[in-house]
This record gives sequence, C-alpha cells and structure tokens, in this order.
Amino acid sequence: MAVYAFGQQLGLTDLALDEHGLVSLALDDDDSLHLEQAQDDLLIYRLLNKPHMSAPSMLAALKACDQRHNNRAWMPRIGLIGDGGQAQLVVLCRLPSGQVSAQSIEQTVDELEHFKRQFIDRMGQ
Repeated sequence: MAVYAFGQQLGLTDLALDEHGLVSLALDDDDSLHLEQAQDDLLIYRLLNKPHMSAPSMLAALKACDQRHNNRAWMPRIGLIGDGGQAQLVVLCRLPSGQVSAQSIEQTVDELEHFKRQFIDRMGQ
C-alpha cells in the first residue's frame, strides 16, 4: 500500500510491487531505482552502471558509508556487482516494516539521490 501511495505522489498511478515483491524504474541508461520486499521490510536501492571503476573511486564511496565514522544522519549500504565493463554499484537502504510509508519511501529515495550526487557522481573526476 505504501509503494502504491508513493507512486501516486509521483504521478505513477499503477506503481506496485510485482508477484515477486519487486518494482524497478529505469531512471536513465546507467541508473535504476528498485523497491523490493524483503520479508516484512522494504529494500530501496539504486543500481548504477559504473564500468571500469577505479579502486580509489570505489574506496571513496566505501569510506562514505563507514559505520564507524557515522557523521551522517543517514547511512546507506554499498556494494559492487560484477567487474570491469560490467560493474554495477548498489547503494541500498532497508526500511524496517514499522517504518514503511509513502513518506519514508520518498525520504529514502531523496537520500539515495543526494548520496549519489555527493559521492558517486564524482567518481572518475
């Protein structure tokens, strides 16, 4: 129900999780947003195509997520799928079931975008 309400806020009148508990939105050729049911929780994540990501760039993104230096109110999880020209960076947040609402989904999507702009988009610069 919260995913549907979030979709309504965006003008996506039929946004809903499929029979596998997943909905994916292509944001551009190199970026997609996913909402996925994980037991009672909701995973919200971005898959970013980052071919030939350098080790220093990846290290900078990982350091931004270091839980020991929690200097941000919001901290995503980050990982890498594949390698070389097929590398995809995953930036993820898990919303516990009691916190899932259209508003919390919107806030998480906004935070993922902010994190992407602040730390990921700078890779390779």
